Amino acid sequence: MTSKPTARNLRVLVLVSLFVLQASRLSYSQTISTATVSTRAPLILKTFDYLLTPFSQGAIARLPVIDTDPNRGPTMGFMPVWVVQNKKEDRIIHIHAPSITYNRIFRWNTTYRYYYYPTRDSELDFRASSAFRTNREIMADYKGPVAATELDVHVRLNYDRDGSKRFFGIGPNSRKEDESNYTLETLMYLVDFGFPIISNEPWKIRLGNQFMASKVLDGPISDLPDIATKFPQFATPQRQKTMLYHLGLGYDTRDHKTTTKEGAYSEIYAEASRRFSGSDTNFHRYGLDFRWFKPHSQRWTHALRAQMQQAFGGNIPFYLEPSLGGKYLFRSYGEGRYIDRGMTALSLEERCKVWHDLIAGVLVEISIDPFYQIGAVYPKIDSFKPKYIRQAVGVALRMIARPQVVGSLDLGVGDEGLSVFVDINYSY
Repeated sequence: MTSKPTARNLRVLVLVSLFVLQASRLSYSQTISTATVSTRAPLILKTFDYLLTPFSQGAIARLPVIDTDPNRGPTMGFMPVWVVQNKKEDRIIHIHAPSITYNRIFRWNTTYRYYYYPTRDSELDFRASSAFRTNREIMADYKGPVAATELDVHVRLNYDRDGSKRFFGIGPNSRKEDESNYTLETLMYLVDFGFPIISNEPWKIRLGNQFMASKVLDGPISDLPDIATKFPQFATPQRQKTMLYHLGLGYDTRDHKTTTKEGAYSEIYAEASRRFSGSDTNFHRYGLDFRWFKPHSQRWTHALRAQMQQAFGGNIPFYLEPSLGGKYLFRSYGEGRYIDRGMTALSLEERCKVWHDLIAGVLVEISIDPFYQIGAVYPKIDSFKPKYIRQAVGVALRMIARPQVVGSLDLGVGDEGLSVFVDINYSY
């Protein structure tokens, strides 16, 4: 089901870097585990060591913020971060990360982030943010098992007003010169359950419901035309309601959903929106998501992801149509660069572990992961043409604190130049 990424800039990568830093510091000054640790930290850890104040179960850091989001432009600021370890299990259990930043478009922005890891397989995220201009957000998100059962749940509540959105028109040949800016204001909830078909087997039935009430308004970026000027038919100042139902068949043998090393995940699904349930329009869409991870040495791991979506129906909101671009769909273009009724994308990645160690009892890894992607959007699969195919090459830099925390910085190059994406707790 459609959902917003949990983070969109370099601040989230700093959170993971912070844990590596504080664990390295503790390995010198404070013993919090009986595990053997390295006496030599990587040079980058020593470089940032002076920013850190460790204590018996974690650390506090005073960190600069450098925002690299391609849609927002440069952002600078300050973020004190408090990381708390679970002393009994030697893993992160709490991360508090408030910040204050400045951006030319949105001016001053204050944000508070909280990450809570109650068990090795569950995660609760909370974020509240307010900018001097346009942007507002409050979000709570939980993923994990229900009690001690095989049933799992994903729940999200979110209000978001984002003025960085871009729209280029519909179709595989939309032009860069037609770029426009808009603000998307959305109030939504998401509930998704995974029901095991047979106990202790990897197959699950997934049932979900998502409600969105959204407005498409003019954007604040003065360098670009507003969507109402460039594409007036897509500006919807009245709130548009979408009640979406999800039915899927899932298969999951991954060793961990976030810090994945091996295994496979797949889901084939159908989603429908109907007026009788509160939606403003009728439509349906189908999709496939397949991921595969295979280590072939202690250092190297193959990773592959294939995705397909096809939508049918009436006046589907353009921001809910299949799209190509962004961290999760295509890493050489900004989010929503190409939009149409159908989408196919394939990503091949070779993950290379360049450093790892047990630090304060926690397995920490750094990897450099080159990737190659192809993808296309199209009206229908039978109207697909080879000229619609886009390509991307790049590299992902990942820092992993097992079992639950991974931060990544992805640099992708395509037809329109370099794009940079940063995220936390997303395996692939």
